[in-house]
Amino acid sequence: MKKFCFVVSVIALAAMARPTQSHAQKSSSGDNSFFLRTNLIHWVTLTPDLGFEYRYKDTYAILLSGSTTPGLWTFDSGMRWGLSKFNLEGRYYTGVNKKWYIGLGYQQGVFNFYNPVNNIGRQANLFALGVTGGYMLKLSESLSLDFNLGLGYAYLDYFQKYHRVTMNGNDMLTLSSTSNEVVFTVDRSKTVKLVPTVTQIGVSLVWKM
Repeated sequence: MKKFCFVVSVIALAAMARPTQSHAQKSSSGDNSFFLRTNLIHWVTLTPDLGFEYRYKDTYAILLSGSTTPGLWTFDSGMRWGLSKFNLEGRYYTGVNKKWYIGLGYQQGVFNFYNPVNNIGRQANLFALGVTGGYMLKLSESLSLDFNLGLGYAYLDYFQKYHRVTMNGNDMLTLSSTSNEVVFTVDRSKTVKLVPTVTQIGVSLVWKM
């Protein structure tokens, strides 16, 4: 009888300990990791990009990235393009193998874009807030591709709309106090705008450090 009670006691203790052990294993199964990332679309648009990501238990993540053009690009077509910004984003990864995610992102920067087709340029300070979503495609143990899209609102401060003018045959790319060298006139200045927009779009190469 004593042996029977001992065996029952051991089985009962083992049954009670099993859930606790499984929970402990599950709690430690996550991986806290650092990632180095770059948005390939930004490189295609001549806006080099670099960012870092910290991921907690493969579920929660904080991203910080920045991109900038080296000065103001001026193309043969007459188009001008310049952008500098940083992006701060929080993410929640979900689904099988944590491949899908949703997040909230904040951006701040400046932009300048001139389209020679309609002779209209726009420049402003940029502040944006949007919801992001995407999918991580694993290429190897260390490399992944991140496909993401963000939608939200952008606040444009000190917004200016301008167009080029040519006077006395001069069409320079710099402002001057001489009237013969004026290249654009500002249609609106020191105005603000709140517009719905695509806050970000990306195909990023992600490297686990």
